[in-house]
Amino acid sequence: MQHQSILGECAVPSPGFDFPLVKDGVNPQLDIKDVKTGDAPSKVSNSGENVDELSETDCEAINSIISQLSSWMDAKRQRESNIRNQKSFEEKPHTYCRPFVTLAYAQTLDGMIAARVASRDYIDEQQTTSNLKLSCPQSFVLTHRLRNMHDAIMVGGSTFLLDAPRLNVRVSSKITRESMIEQQPIPVVLDTHLHSLQKLLWGKVIQNSSDGEEYRDHWMPKDMFPENIRAQNPVICCSSDAARLFLDYLELFQQQQTPLKKVDELPGQLNRQQKRVYVVTVYKMVDERNDHEGDLFLPIKISIQTTHDGRNRQKETLAQSDTTTTTTFTLLPCQIHKNCKMLDLEYTLGQLNKQLQIESVMVEGGASVLSSFLNKCLSANDGKTAENRFVDCVCATISASLIGMRGLPVFGEFDIFRGQDPDESTSEYPNPLVLRDGRFVTLGRDSIFLGRL
Repeated sequence: MQHQSILGECAVPSPGFDFPLVKDGVNPQLDIKDVKTGDAPSKVSNSGENVDELSETDCEAINSIISQLSSWMDAKRQRESNIRNQKSFEEKPHTYCRPFVTLAYAQTLDGMIAARVASRDYIDEQQTTSNLKLSCPQSFVLTHRLRNMHDAIMVGGSTFLLDAPRLNVRVSSKITRESMIEQQPIPVVLDTHLHSLQKLLWGKVIQNSSDGEEYRDHWMPKDMFPENIRAQNPVICCSSDAARLFLDYLELFQQQQTPLKKVDELPGQLNRQQKRVYVVTVYKMVDERNDHEGDLFLPIKISIQTTHDGRNRQKETLAQSDTTTTTTFTLLPCQIHKNCKMLDLEYTLGQLNKQLQIESVMVEGGASVLSSFLNKCLSANDGKTAENRFVDCVCATISASLIGMRGLPVFGEFDIFRGQDPDESTSEYPNPLVLRDGRFVTLGRDSIFLGRL
């Protein structure tokens, strides 16, 4: 099915919008509307969770780290402001508009970031989870202070699937002694092929049927579970092909809901045959000013409204009325790196800045994502000036604990010999990736390393 068959043709531009309203008549099952360019997902306020009072020493340690990181952020903003005054923005937009990138993670003394676990839901030999408490409560406060000073929190698709993280700030201002939570950071997920998103929603990766479209109802799930997405309004970075296929799957899913309805029933209204009913709304940006050349890489906001039948609850909690919940997320199509067939990190960061005005990103994991950023530094930082560096800061929490052989190394996929023939003997070895201005700070029972590339 072609992407155009889902989105329809562009209609007459709507007053007050930079981009026209996408026609809503091609497929009545999907309600498709427009979003003004630059509208970022909402940052929702959160009252936070209570943490025991910090000591003066702990507060001083946390404040010193935050102060140092803030000064590095300000320095980068000043450098880029000077660059914009000297060079045209269009020359290299995804380089000069790269957000400030902080790699922030917790590891054990033996260099592990997570534990390998068995799962009944998803069969994968590389199954890991970071939902293993490594750091102390004081480091927990530091993590949320760091989250609060960044525009976005980034994780990989596997972490998004296995740990179902909330990716928000949950420390109250009472503990930090300041008005901390004004706006929540935007959750960002790297899910190239949207496999993790599909598993969360449908419990499996949807595969194209080889027997023809008439058999598609046999492999399209009958139910969807958007409540598995705990992060509020996440932005999911993916390939443009994956975004197109996902919209096709949503259309097929919505179409198969239609035969269960009666003619006089309204969208989202349950009948006696259904326990859950879904209404999917897609908001698609279009780029009319440039003859739709950029449509392929514009954000796609998706809202899934789920109505649950109150009669199917247990007798002691029986409700006569149906309940409705809404889950919203945004797909951000990005380019694929030609060598590894995964998301091009440089382009992706540029997209986050260009489309959503994100100026700082805190990368929390998992291990493959952290390794990818450092591997990118090997090619981006060698002999380059400060404004071309790909990662700005590393903040590592080193826990006084051990995991052992079932642990997952934090940088297991990072390799300074990357691209070299392992069988080729040479007297010259590549230089290690060295961090500058590094220092260790004691926080509770943990040690915090802070340095920049």
